[in-house]
Formats: sequence, structure tokens, C-alpha cells
Amino acid sequence: MREQGVDLKQIGLLSLVALPLALKFLWAPLIDRFSPSRRGHYRAWIILFQLSAGLLSGAIAFLDVKTQFGALMGLSLLLCLFSTSQDIATDALAVQILGPNERGLGNGIQMAGGYVGSLVGGGGLLMVLEQVGWRNTMLSLALLTLVALVPIIQFDEMAHSRSQSRIERTGDLGRIYAPLVSFFQRPGLGLWTAVLLLYGLGTSLLWGMLRPFLVDLGLSMGEIGWMLGVVAFGAGGIPAALLAGLVVKPLGDRRALIYVGLFQAVALGSYLLPTWGLRSLPVLYGAAIISQMGMSAAQTVVFTIAMSHSRPQSPGSDYSLQSALIYLSGILAMIVSGFVAEAIGYQGLFGVSVAAALAVVGLIVQRYR
Repeated sequence: MREQGVDLKQIGLLSLVALPLALKFLWAPLIDRFSPSRRGHYRAWIILFQLSAGLLSGAIAFLDVKTQFGALMGLSLLLCLFSTSQDIATDALAVQILGPNERGLGNGIQMAGGYVGSLVGGGGLLMVLEQVGWRNTMLSLALLTLVALVPIIQFDEMAHSRSQSRIERTGDLGRIYAPLVSFFQRPGLGLWTAVLLLYGLGTSLLWGMLRPFLVDLGLSMGEIGWMLGVVAFGAGGIPAALLAGLVVKPLGDRRALIYVGLFQAVALGSYLLPTWGLRSLPVLYGAAIISQMGMSAAQTVVFTIAMSHSRPQSPGSDYSLQSALIYLSGILAMIVSGFVAEAIGYQGLFGVSVAAALAVVGLIVQRYR
């Protein structure tokens, strides 16, 4: 967009299109309660939202990003809404069809798939964009989105669902949104809510200022993108997600949170090395890989446990509410990170990040059962 002359302020406004990610719990109860088809409650929603996202991506391809920026903003926001809603239905379906012994690996595969998508979308499509232009790139994205419909169209939700009949169908708004309130009223959910808000706090504090830190070390945006968006995802994020998914069940929730939390603290501490003068590329790449491993493993463990706290009668609502808490906490931490770095420097910020990660582990050791 910048190459096509779009103003920097307008480019910054595009961040608003991610707003549905933080607010998706508001309409998740509607997806739990209503369905456009009787042939699979969540399957129907996934097909509808995926199809809508693919067609909308194709429509966006024909916009002039410079002269039709308002339309681009509106359609991009709608695209994020469709994608986020599809995510609600997908997560709810996963809660229903995966048994307790399958959720760890299921979340690991889901997390790894997300990193593969980031590699393809953030790296592959950017290279395609440079070669074939905006319109053809967006049309390619639309085609890939539509092709991804094939597996879910062939999927028989009714044959795999463990609790389809237990979802209450009602038009009463009070009863529809009751799960959002009653979720926090269950025994032990206060501590779990604290874990959701705090477990990734250290990582968010560090990642909020990581790119500026690397820029200040003299790395170009291209080098940073390759390091964090390709190498770290491929060598760190994907294998860590799969490994964490395999071990969370054998370890149990408490030990998994403790062990992965300790690893997360060590991973964050790797970025202290450059602040102590060890700034060679091997050190920076190593820190990028291990910190991505820590974040990926932590997310896999937390989201696996979040599934066990999602009730069969409101899986979309419960899971979306938990993920929204994680997302909102991360946003606030990344906002605060700039002020912390300004006050005590990068080294101080990274030290606070490690301390925050260790403090959460201490809380889990003392209180989590």
C-alpha cells in the first residue's frame, strides 16, 4: 500500500480491522444458539463464513487501494468479522468432537497450522504481491480460501459430535447470553481467569517492543521480517506447538503450566543477551527461535486447558470469552511496554518480562490445583 502512495495515517488505521478479534465473545452465543442448517450446527456456520470470506477477498481485489481507501477499510473489517466468526465456529466444533486425550494434539496442530498460515500469508503472498500485483494476489487468496472449503463440506458433524444434542436452542436473549455471566461463577474459575490474563503477560511486554529494539540494533525491516516471521515461526513456533500438544495431557494441567511457564521465562531471558553486548546474528536468531518456542508452547497449553473449561452447551461462547481475555491482556501489555521501555530501557523491560513470567509460575505453584 505504501508503494501505491497510501498515507501512513491511513495505513495505521487498518489496525482497526482486527477489532473483531477482541470482541468476538459478544456474538459467539448467537453462533452457539442458532444455525443456518440442520446438517451440522457448526459445520454450517464454518461453510457460510468461509464462503463469505472467499467471495469478499475476491471483491477487495478489484478496489483501488489509494482512491477507494474507505471501501477497503469497510470490506476489510467485514472480512475480519467473517474470519473471526468462522474461528468461533471452528473452535466450538473442536471442543465438541475432541476428547480430553485429543485436545492437546488438536490444539498443537491448530497452532502449528496458524504459523504455517502466517508463513504463507505473511511471506509467500508478499513475494507473490511483488511479482503479480495487488489484484492477482487478492484473487489468489480468495481462491485458496474457497479451496479450503472442501474438507469441511465433506465432514459429517453429526457423526463425530459428542454433545450436539446438549446445546440449547432458544430465542431468549437473556438465556442466550447467560453463559458469559455464568462462566465466571463456577468454582475455581477465578484463579483460571487470572492465569488467562497473566500467563502470557511477560511475552506480550517483550514483543511489544521487540521490533523497535531490533531496529535500534541496526537490523532492516526485511531482516526483522525474515527473522521473526519466517525463521522463528518455522524453526521455533511450529515444532514447539506440536511438542506442547503432545505432552500437555501426560503432564496434566498444573505441571504443564509450570514447566512451560518456566521455559517461557528462560526463552524471554534470551533477549537479555543482546542488551549485555552479545549482538551477533546467531545470538539474535537463537533468541528469536527460542522466544517463539516459548510463546507457542504457552499458547498451546493454555488453549488446550481452555477447551476443558468450555461447557458442551456453550462451547463457542466459553472458548471465545477465554481467548478474548488473553487477547485483551496482550494488547494492554503491549501498550504499556513502550512506557516501561522509555522509563527503564530495553534491558529493564526484558527483565520485567522474565519476572512477570516467573511470578505467574509462582502463582500456579501456590494456588493452582
